[in-house]
Amino acid sequence: MSERRDITDGLLYRRKNRGLIYTKILGWIDLGHARGADMVRLKRLLFEEKGRKFFPELNEWYFPVDYYQEMAKQFKSTTLHFWGGVNAPLMVRSCLSDDIKKRIALTIMMKTAWRFEAFQESSIIRRHTDSGFSCEDLVSDLVGFYRIFGDDIDPLLFSQ
Repeated sequence: MSERRDITDGLLYRRKNRGLIYTKILGWIDLGHARGADMVRLKRLLFEEKGRKFFPELNEWYFPVDYYQEMAKQFKSTTLHFWGGVNAPLMVRSCLSDDIKKRIALTIMMKTAWRFEAFQESSIIRRHTDSGFSCEDLVSDLVGFYRIFGDDIDPLLFSQ
C-alpha cells in the first residue's frame, strides 16, 4: 500500500517512475504501475512473434508469450530481499492483426494483474505488505496499457 510520502507533483509525472499522483477523472494513479514497462515487454513479445512453431494438429503457427508481474520487498534493517510474482505463459496464434494483438494484450494484462493482486493479498504475503488490491493498482495498470498500446495520446494528460 502506498503511503502519504509517496505522493508527488502530478506535473512531473513524465519524469518519475514511482510515486502517487491524483487525477480528477481517474483518482489516484501509481506511477510504478502506470509507466507501462511491463506493457513495453508484452508488446515486443506479441509483435516480434519470436519462437514461432507450427502445430500440425491445429494447422496453425503459434509463438510463446510469458508475461509476468512481480514485486520485491526488502525486510527492514536487513539485506534480505523477498521476491514474488505471477506469470502467464501462453501460446498465441501467429499472424494476427495489430488490433487483435492489442485485445489479447489487454486480456493477458488484466487476468495476470488480478492474479497478482490476489497473490499479494494471500495470507503469507499479507504479513509483509498490504499492497494487494490497493485502490490505485488496477486503474494504474490500465493507464500503463493505454500509454503503450494507445493511439499516442497519454491518458494521464486527459485525466487532469
